[in-house]
Amino acid sequence: MQSSVAWLVIMRQQIELFLKPRLQVPNVHVEKAKLLWSTRRSDGAIAELQQALLHMPEKVLGSAARKRQEDNSELGPRLVPLASAVVSSANSEKRWWHYVPDVLLFYAKGLHKGHKNLFQALPRLLTLWFDFGSIYQRCSSSSGEDLKKVHEKVMSIMRGCLKDLPTYQWLTVLPQLVSRVCHQNEEIVKLVKRIITCVLRQYPQQALWIMAAVSKSTVPSRREAAAAIIQEAKKGFSQGNSGSNLFVQFASLIDHLIKLCFHPGQPKAKTINISTEFSSLKRMMPLGIIMPIQQSLTASLPTYNISLTDSLTSDIFSASDLPTISGISDEAEILSSLQRPKKIVLLGSDGIERPFLCKPKDDLRKDARMMEFNAMINRLLSKYPESRRRKLYVRTFAVIPLTEDCAAWFRARVAYAHTTAVWSMVGHIVGLGDRHGENILFDSTTGDCVHVDFSCLFDKGLQLEKPELVPFRLTQNMIDGMGITGYEGIFLRVCEITLSVLRAHRETLMSVLETFIHDPLVEWTKSHKSSGVEVQNPHAQRAINNIEARLQGVVVGVGAAPSLPLAVEGQARRLIAEAVSHKNLGKMYIWWMPWF
Repeated sequence: MQSSVAWLVIMRQQIELFLKPRLQVPNVHVEKAKLLWSTRRSDGAIAELQQALLHMPEKVLGSAARKRQEDNSELGPRLVPLASAVVSSANSEKRWWHYVPDVLLFYAKGLHKGHKNLFQALPRLLTLWFDFGSIYQRCSSSSGEDLKKVHEKVMSIMRGCLKDLPTYQWLTVLPQLVSRVCHQNEEIVKLVKRIITCVLRQYPQQALWIMAAVSKSTVPSRREAAAAIIQEAKKGFSQGNSGSNLFVQFASLIDHLIKLCFHPGQPKAKTINISTEFSSLKRMMPLGIIMPIQQSLTASLPTYNISLTDSLTSDIFSASDLPTISGISDEAEILSSLQRPKKIVLLGSDGIERPFLCKPKDDLRKDARMMEFNAMINRLLSKYPESRRRKLYVRTFAVIPLTEDCAAWFRARVAYAHTTAVWSMVGHIVGLGDRHGENILFDSTTGDCVHVDFSCLFDKGLQLEKPELVPFRLTQNMIDGMGITGYEGIFLRVCEITLSVLRAHRETLMSVLETFIHDPLVEWTKSHKSSGVEVQNPHAQRAINNIEARLQGVVVGVGAAPSLPLAVEGQARRLIAEAVSHKNLGKMYIWWMPWF
């Protein structure tokens, strides 16, 4: 409120100073705004100041600025900064894309100084670069030399970023880069391929796992682009050395794992004998490939900003923390769920056995993107005092056991309420459905709530024969675990804190999710043929628009009609009301078990 007051006062003073040398009589709208403000009618005062701008003479305001003011007034009384509205003439205005090189340059300078804001700045820099490149590709023939010069500046800055920024920074945005390997702008594609190649050469173990999906893409242009990148990266290793062999081993391992995923097994069989049916996979062991676990794939950045010289050569992965695959168990368990996934156990070079799930017929890029999104949310939650004090986080698949003592039950209940609330808000934002009991797990030692199976993202649950009308699962048994206050206590407060963090970082989160538009999921491409060049997919765009609306406070994608933008508290309460509504729950599919 105080900032709004200060803004209004500054606005009024600017208008008065601007008008004084030009008008000999008091401006009626400014005077009326003073009166309304003195009687605590701030909305009316803002509207009158807007009118003051609209009624300025065109020779004072400029025709282009006048048109912008009129356009804004049609959307309702909003306060427009005077500095952006008042110009000497229409001819002096620059098009917005003139400022793109400066914006990119400042982002680049910030990243050059260190990685404090790496996860916010670099995704945003890439988004601006890719968006500008698309616009240039569409408009270059009609916009003349100015746009071409700006494009040359932008490409020069990005080539400088490739040269000057440490490779580990590019590794953190590798999925975003991979999603744009078929961009419409050929110059951008060439530079993107060079960046990915550099990452593959310096961090082949991590990058190859990220590149696995695109290397097996059903879209020929994406598959061919991935093959060219991998082939170019291999040239950086001499023939026969460990780095070169790694690429060969990895390609063979991926092929074997894909066959294992789709292996039907014997009717009613509960296991597959790896030694006999996949003997070639067994003979490959041991491998020099790292285990695909979170600790090995996630860059562990120093807690301080190291100098550029050090960062260019720093190794963000410690060899002792990167166990490799040394063996595979003789049998794989066939689980009884719909897709009959296979549970395998890999033996690490550190002597630890780790289970993995080989799941067929599901587009697991959704799961991968969801984990990236969760990692971003965890970083944001750790920055804010309210969420950091409560130790809020989105629980992933690692388990951290606690000692059993008399306080363990209370801590577990608090952890359950915290993680359930965070997951509920995050799940709603991304339109996560199919939240029946088998997809919500609990850690019996810590109380953490863990969600699995992200095949029903982006409001897909609303398209089912029996639509999933609730924003998240909050049935009576879920509520009972929260203690005597139910959802009105810890759960509600954590929902509000989580929404605040998500909404405050809307642009950062949208940069992460933007990869879905340019790396469309299988279900979005069945009715949308790819030409080999990156296109805007309407299904993806609609899904992203819904997410953006939720991050602005609009309740959309549930049983009730969409709301107006709500405050954080109002949005949290409205979502909870929809989740516990008997009307919504009564229409759910019976095996979702809404009564449980």
